[in-house]
Amino acid sequence: MKKIIVILMLVVSCVSFSKSIFKDVGYFKTKQGLPSVSRSFTVYTNSKSTKEMIEYARKKMYTERGNTLVHFFNNENMTPQNSTITNYDVGMYLEGATDYYKYMIGTYQRGLQKQETWWRKNSITMADDTKTNKISKDGTLIK
Repeated sequence: MKKIIVILMLVVSCVSFSKSIFKDVGYFKTKQGLPSVSRSFTVYTNSKSTKEMIEYARKKMYTERGNTLVHFFNNENMTPQNSTITNYDVGMYLEGATDYYKYMIGTYQRGLQKQETWWRKNSITMADDTKTNKISKDGTLIK
């Protein structure tokens, strides 16, 4: 019985001390149509913690009056590389990258007025869908 308890304690301690991985995969930057620089990062992570992802995203470059997006994915091979994209909506919001959406955990956004928003799953990709005139309600302001 003591052996089982010791083994169980070892397993629990190994699981609770495993470190989250954050790997930058893509980076898109533009000045197109905005008074300042906008950036979009794509990141692979094994983290399940929204708090950890937000903390990681807050360390990314932000330019005042710009827009910074950090998209998080749970599959390294299905984290899009947006570094060579020239189209603003594709580079920033991953518009049309539907093959990747099911691996998307969420997106951190620091907007033009420095407001912070967490978008669940791929909801930011559909935040302003001009084809259906629907606006996503899945964004949550971060305080």
